[in-house]
Amino acid sequence: MASRIKGLKRMPPPIPGWYNLIFIIVMEKPQSLFLFVLLLVVHCPCLLVISSPSNFTDQFALLAIKSKLTFDPTNTVLGGNWTNKTSFCNWIGVSCSRRRPRVTALDLFYMGLQGTISPHIGNLSFLVSLNLQNNSFTGFLPHEISRLRRLRILILQDNQLQGNIPPTLHHCQKLEIILHYWPNIQKIRLSFNQLSGHLPSAIDECRKLVHLRLADNRFVGSIPETIGSLQNLEILALSFNSLTGSIPPTIGNLSSLIELKISSSNITGSIPRDLGHLSNIRSLEFSSNGLTGAIPQEIFNISSLQELHAQNNSLSGTFPSIAGVWLPNLQILDLGFNQITGNIPSYFSNFTKLSLVQMNTNLLYGSIPLNLGSLKHLKIISVAEILLSFP
Repeated sequence: MASRIKGLKRMPPPIPGWYNLIFIIVMEKPQSLFLFVLLLVVHCPCLLVISSPSNFTDQFALLAIKSKLTFDPTNTVLGGNWTNKTSFCNWIGVSCSRRRPRVTALDLFYMGLQGTISPHIGNLSFLVSLNLQNNSFTGFLPHEISRLRRLRILILQDNQLQGNIPPTLHHCQKLEIILHYWPNIQKIRLSFNQLSGHLPSAIDECRKLVHLRLADNRFVGSIPETIGSLQNLEILALSFNSLTGSIPPTIGNLSSLIELKISSSNITGSIPRDLGHLSNIRSLEFSSNGLTGAIPQEIFNISSLQELHAQNNSLSGTFPSIAGVWLPNLQILDLGFNQITGNIPSYFSNFTKLSLVQMNTNLLYGSIPLNLGSLKHLKIISVAEILLSFP
């Protein structure tokens, strides 16, 4: 008996489940392993599908985002396919990576959604693009967004968000489209919300910034002079905020600037002469502030300028003499509700693309130049409540 036992192969301790079966095949009949694996794939494919916990993290985060919605007029999210019955990668507004079922884009723009932004948004760790434009989201921008290290595009304009921009948002180092210390960011679009706080003086760290749109919020304080270091900036929109102070002369250093919009923002002081250096500017908007003094002659020599809006201020002085006036592309000249004196210059007729002239409620006098009738594109000229006459 002992000899029979002695001749038996000593087997290792049993391994539970399918691992035990695979181990025996490898040990006893290694040539059968390929056939076994083939049969396993054909007859039991479900055994080979292993769901990653990270996939459930994305699905749970999306359902948490859905739970914070209070109104969905089109039933796209609340009444659509955002359920466990379909893969979250197929949910409306959701895009996933081609290599793995991870959310890379969440596009819920122009849907009229109401509610708050769930902090679970920060768990979508593969998110590259978040676009919630033109909805009615309220509350604060969650700090958890700062966890999204892959985020490149963040568009939140046209909502009703409140509070400060999370200071930790600078952790999103790859942000290219959306304020803080982001060296690679190119576009900041946060207009039409209720964001508050000061504009950061370290904005000059955003050296690649092209668009800075912060209009229609509740920002306070002065416009930082460091903004003049953003050599790539093309659009600066700060209208309809509660700012203080004057227009920094350093803005005149923004050689790439195309649009400067600072209307209805409580800005005081004079228009800096340095703005005459903006050789690519097309639109200057200073309406409804507390600006004083004369419009610098340098402004009337920006050949690229198409629109000048400075109505409803306390501007004074007279128009410059003919020398140094060159506005061949000017289309809109809106200077109503100021204290500008003197005559309307006859050289206005040289602004051949002019379509609208607003001069009402000023201290102008004299006669309206007849040669303005030669302007083919002129549709409106408003000179009400000023002491002008026709020759």
